[in-house]
Amino acid sequence: DIVTPLTAFCDSDDPIQLEAIPQGGTFEGTGITNNIFIPSVAAEGVHNFSYFYSDANGCSNSIMVEATVFPTPPQPEIFLVNGDSLNCNVIADNYIWFDAGVITPDTTQQIKITSFGPYTVVAIENDCESEPSDAFVVTSSTDITGVSDISLSPNPAAHYINIYSTDNNLQDINIV
Repeated sequence: DIVTPLTAFCDSDDPIQLEAIPQGGTFEGTGITNNIFIPSVAAEGVHNFSYFYSDANGCSNSIMVEATVFPTPPQPEIFLVNGDSLNCNVIADNYIWFDAGVITPDTTQQIKITSFGPYTVVAIENDCESEPSDAFVVTSSTDITGVSDISLSPNPAAHYINIYSTDNNLQDINIV
């Protein structure tokens, strides 16, 4: 029996020591070295692993199992939408939004701003979690009215800020 569950992994998972009963055998497959499975080496996709065992009496056996390695979503960026919502640029199954470090009940790609302060998001696809986004700091000055489809990046900004709008009637933006 293979003791270590081999079903699904993320390509960002730490290396995993593989174990089986009876002990003393050898695992083989893409991404396996010295009975240690390294998902990032195996890479995305479906992989077949084998466990070979021979005892002192010359009896031997093997078992094959299949495992899938899923890609980890990229680190997301947060964009301001319509002055009252935040949007994550990564498409995923699920999201974890944080408002000032506290998990919000929101699990969608876009959320309504409920308070001022730093927001971050983690994108989740196939149970693989991205690194958290950089903080997007909501202040009273981000409440932009009269302009549709505007986004700012990066936020917070160190040396520059990009302002994007799909509003064809927008001619001037005054930053105060």
